Amino acid sequence: LEDMMETLADSHERDSLLRIANEVVTSRNLSLSNIRMNVTSKTPMPYDPSNFTFGFSRSTKDNGGNTIDYQHNLNWRAQASYAYAPALKPWQPFKNLKSKSKWLDILREFSLSPLPQSFTLGTDMNRVYHELQMRDLEGSYGSLGIPVNFSQEFLWNRKMTLRWDLTNNLKTNFSSGTNAEIEEPYAPVNRALYPDEYTLWQDSVRHSIAQMGRPLTYQQTFTATYQLPLTKLPIFDWLKADANYNSSYNWKRGATLRNGGSYGDNIANQRSITLNGSANFETLYNKVEFLKETNKKFSGSSSSSSTPRRTATPTTRKTPEKKPEPKEKKYSSEIKLVPDSTYEIKHNQKSKRPEVSFRTQDGRAYKAKYKVVDENTIRFTARDSASIKLSVAPGPDLSEQGWYKVAQYGARGLMMVRNASLSYKNTRSLTLPGFMPQMGGLLGQSTLGAGAAPGWDFAFGLTGDDYLQRASDNGWLLHNDSVAYTSASSNVEDLQVKVTIEPARDVKIDVNGNWTRTDSRTVQFMYPGMPETRTGQFNMSTITLGSAFEPRRSSDGYHSAWFDRFVESLALMQRRVEGQYADAVYPSQSNLAGSTFDPANGGVSLYSPDVMIPAFLATYSGRSVENASLSLFPSMLSLLPNWRITYGGLSKLEFFQKYFKSVNINHSYKSTYAVGSFGTYSSYMAYMNGLGFIEDVTTGNPIPSSMFDISSVSINEQFSPLIGIDVTTPENLTAKLEYKKTRVMNLSLTAVQLVETCSDDIVVGLGYKIIGLKLFGARAGAGRNKVSNDLNLRGDFSLRDQSALCRNIQELTTQATSGNKAIKLSFSADYAYSKMMTLNAYFDHQTNIPVVSASAYPTSTNDFGVSLKFSLTK
Repeated sequence: LEDMMETLADSHERDSLLRIANEVVTSRNLSLSNIRMNVTSKTPMPYDPSNFTFGFSRSTKDNGGNTIDYQHNLNWRAQASYAYAPALKPWQPFKNLKSKSKWLDILREFSLSPLPQSFTLGTDMNRVYHELQMRDLEGSYGSLGIPVNFSQEFLWNRKMTLRWDLTNNLKTNFSSGTNAEIEEPYAPVNRALYPDEYTLWQDSVRHSIAQMGRPLTYQQTFTATYQLPLTKLPIFDWLKADANYNSSYNWKRGATLRNGGSYGDNIANQRSITLNGSANFETLYNKVEFLKETNKKFSGSSSSSSTPRRTATPTTRKTPEKKPEPKEKKYSSEIKLVPDSTYEIKHNQKSKRPEVSFRTQDGRAYKAKYKVVDENTIRFTARDSASIKLSVAPGPDLSEQGWYKVAQYGARGLMMVRNASLSYKNTRSLTLPGFMPQMGGLLGQSTLGAGAAPGWDFAFGLTGDDYLQRASDNGWLLHNDSVAYTSASSNVEDLQVKVTIEPARDVKIDVNGNWTRTDSRTVQFMYPGMPETRTGQFNMSTITLGSAFEPRRSSDGYHSAWFDRFVESLALMQRRVEGQYADAVYPSQSNLAGSTFDPANGGVSLYSPDVMIPAFLATYSGRSVENASLSLFPSMLSLLPNWRITYGGLSKLEFFQKYFKSVNINHSYKSTYAVGSFGTYSSYMAYMNGLGFIEDVTTGNPIPSSMFDISSVSINEQFSPLIGIDVTTPENLTAKLEYKKTRVMNLSLTAVQLVETCSDDIVVGLGYKIIGLKLFGARAGAGRNKVSNDLNLRGDFSLRDQSALCRNIQELTTQATSGNKAIKLSFSADYAYSKMMTLNAYFDHQTNIPVVSASAYPTSTNDFGVSLKFSLTK
């Protein structure tokens, strides 16, 4: 390089050579963050300097060399935020009520906040610019050289949050954010090389900033929570209830065409309503003194459970007899009565039912009516002048009275319902593409034309299925046959009910019910008539105990009385369904338009979903077919509860205490009716209230039908377990015995058959733990690394008998399609050798014996092994 430099006489040429020969990279960085003045008024005010925070950062990177003339990278960011939290105490208008009544607590503690608890604003601008000029080493572009290459992005983000607890029970939160783009002309931004383009860029940026930029996305959320002040009312303090409302709104800019046109933007909203309620009935019962004493008696442990188990060898030493405590002396007093005078006597006998005696000086009884003020005081009024002797003695203890004990047991039985809770949630959402109004107004709303678009009700999730038609009528949607847009909406309802029942001590019954329905709707709004498609799912808890234990014998062809009852009910259900269409007029789009419904032209099929599903659910849930609902999706009031029962009282009996630490008996029942999926018929013609007609594929005539095409429904019933026993002995031996029963009934509407799959399981389990067993020279660690060398042994045996029957509803035949018996035996041993090493040995044996299929054969599988786990992380 030095030799070449000496050959050049011109300084400009030497500088040019240096720029080509040297690779030079120059970086500059400046960052200022969290700039603020910590100056605050004595009472925080909106204009305090401490409410404002600023930040700025700028970084550049320039480089050049033999192939690059220059390369410029710029990234700068400016931030500003405002946060104000008024220190204003809530207004309590009834705080100084003179009355001390608890009934006025709800007014006394009521508060109202005139200002939000916090308000924040934030904004940041971020500009990224890249410019690259390559050297023309070959001169192929002549005097023009290689064109400059550049890229640019200028974004402006804004956000706002607001928290306002309007009252002490109503709390709200609101947040919104806008992501915008500062519009720039497509030209390099270089004041030295392109001064005209730079001036144009400045004007465009100023104008775009004045217009708040070009919005790209907008997000908004709103939350409101309200808790009913029931605990402030003495009579309702056993109840709790609250409501929650959540909504969101999102707007996203769509594609923009070169000619300025647009295919519309995308908007979406969602709202969720949750209602929760709970009742503590024990708190309600305790408002009555007698019931409170009863609950206290039965909530404590029994005498047998509180008595410690004897472990020492009995001795022959006699225990000295304990002398009975002397009875408390009666209260007695001589009183000279004055007519029409009231006397209040403090007797201090601590009895709410004292025995009071009035006698004259000669020992005769004196009649006087008295009133018990409290357990230490009585009050009476003299009717004449006399000298009497008053005596007061404690009355008999009610807890020792037979009738009182019977009353307590009866009251405890009536108070078996202890807790109850209910939860309901409804979630609705809507996604709408092809939305034409541009977002440019306040909080994601376009103010062009009449009213705001998409509307405040849409932004806060208060719209329903009718919003699509309203948006179309207002001209907000893109109607273009070449663009196939579809709106999508969904509605989910979920109900959960739970009740805790304790009919006796150590007996607990958990009752629960659920109901869930999901509906999805898609609409092609660009076509006339707005054709729509609906799909969804449904399930609810029910009870099908009546047919759960029906025998299944191959000797009588697997005959089922419940299946016969179901088939027989179809004719009655068919007549009830057709009765809904009495005097109905065929839709105008059918070939029988204008005429009255006639079953001869195509009535309801005996094997249609509208007939078979209600008959199936009514029959196997034990309801009357004549009065059963015709709905394919029963209402929330139709759900029936499932339960789980546990009993642990045996371990408190003296006999069981000798041999067991704990004995628990449990039982569980669960049955669910479910519609796996459903969708609308393509030829459905609405009539009224969800009823209508579909086209018969053979005749073309309209036939009555609901709007949903359902392929199958099912009932899943489980006893898990039907009966189960868990015990633990004092020697750390655990044992489990369970009998489980499962039944799944799948009604196929397309194949017109009912498939029943049943299984019976017996499970036996044993476990034993040997503490501190030293094997293979194991040594316990010291200090924090101390480990107990325990050996855990576990053995399980299970027997499953499973079979499936296919019942043809049209031909009234039953065929066993599959079935097998499975025997499983497993054993495992785990040994903690040290803190880092664990040894495991296992053995599993399983045998499957087919009992139906002629093509299958018995199989047996054995799996055993030993594993060693070494961990370096402990």
